[in-house]
Amino acid sequence: MQFLVELRYTEPGPLLSAEQAVGLIRERVVPSLEVLAEWQEKNDTIKAGGVFAGVRAAAFVLESDSGEEIGRTLSSLPFWHDVKWEVTPLQTFRSAAEREAGVAEQVAAASGL
Repeated sequence: MQFLVELRYTEPGPLLSAEQAVGLIRERVVPSLEVLAEWQEKNDTIKAGGVFAGVRAAAFVLESDSGEEIGRTLSSLPFWHDVKWEVTPLQTFRSAAEREAGVAEQVAAASGL
C-alpha cells in the first residue's frame, strides 16, 4: 500500500541559540535527510519524492503494509519530533476508475438510463 507523506519543519523560533540550531541541523536534520535519501535510492521504501525548493518542507510516496508500520518507520528518523507529519493513504488510479464506473452504472440503472 502506498501513502503520501508530507512533512514541514516546525519553527523553533528565537529560543534556539546559534549553537543549538547548528546542533539540531547536524544531529537530527541532516541524518534524517540522509536516511530518506537512502530509502529513495534503494526504491524499496520511498517510491518518489523530495524537498520543496526554497521551503523547509518535503513530500514523498512511501510503500508500507500498514499505518502502524508507517508510524514505526517515520518515528525512526532523528527529526521525528522536529517536524509536523501528514500521512494520507493512496488509492490507485485503476481502482478509483473501477469504483467510479460502478457508481455510474448504479446511477444509470436507478434512473432507467
